[in-house]
Amino acid sequence: MSTRWQTQRLGGRLIQAGVPMRATPSAYEKAHGLLMRGVVTATYEVDNPDHPVVNLDPNATPVAIYCDVLCYSSMPNQRWTFLRRCLVSQPVGGIHRGRIWKPRAATLDVTNNPIDLDANTNPANLDGDHVLVGFLDHNLNTPVIIRGIPHPSNDIGNEEEELGHRMKLKVADGDPDFWKHHGAYFGVDAAGDFVVDTTQAYDGELEEGGVEPDPTEDGSAGNVLLRLQKGATLTVEVDGDNFKLELADGDAKLTLGDGAVSAAVAEHLEALWNAAKSTLDIWGGASGHIHSTGVGPSGPPSPALSVDAWDPKIVSDKVKFPDTT
Repeated sequence: MSTRWQTQRLGGRLIQAGVPMRATPSAYEKAHGLLMRGVVTATYEVDNPDHPVVNLDPNATPVAIYCDVLCYSSMPNQRWTFLRRCLVSQPVGGIHRGRIWKPRAATLDVTNNPIDLDANTNPANLDGDHVLVGFLDHNLNTPVIIRGIPHPSNDIGNEEEELGHRMKLKVADGDPDFWKHHGAYFGVDAAGDFVVDTTQAYDGELEEGGVEPDPTEDGSAGNVLLRLQKGATLTVEVDGDNFKLELADGDAKLTLGDGAVSAAVAEHLEALWNAAKSTLDIWGGASGHIHSTGVGPSGPPSPALSVDAWDPKIVSDKVKFPDTT
């Protein structure tokens, strides 16, 4: 009985043994919808000298983030699989719009053991992002990170924190929608309030065991920066215009409510006060001044007039604005 792998004669030609008579089915190399779980072990920004696109073509211009992923699976012969050069998909693929971010690569093992990918370090203990990987065009050579999946060590150290600092959603938490990064979070809570919380913000470096560090509270993190285009106006409305901020630097203008009246400038008021008091002192002071009348000089006023010195507490160090008219 002959097989397609044996030496065969085709017309006047002798076909070598081991060469099949027809092409190998291409389905052998297709992914067929395969999805794999894994943890990110390396992240390549577009200017990273080790970026996979640059390694393949030094003249290429990278446009996307790539990652290396250590995959873990329960499939036969697939317990550990290391995928290099995984394209990172994005929520939006616009030319000038989208989210600016990158997956977090593993930097430590929460058990405080050294990371050794060759020795089968447990992926669940790595602080890198856990992701779901698929394959473009059914090709096993084109892995793509589709999205994130829950980290097995999620919320380590934050189990008793309030929601937002804690990420695992419980029944009592209701229906919020938050986004968290480096200890800070924002979003809409279950009551419909928009929340911005930077009270536990940090620079992204985790402590041993994978726990988030205590906030420094020295101004190095947790600040809020809001930039507006020149000529733009920031307005806060609560049933009408309640707060309006315009212009910049020395021309900055703040209006509360309808702005019907103006605040006094304490420094100018103090100068006027001191000038008036100095003039009164030149006249001999309020208690000693004598002026002419139709029947002769008058006596000192009774009761005596007095002008207190300027109270420095009038000048607030809490509210400041430009010195303009």
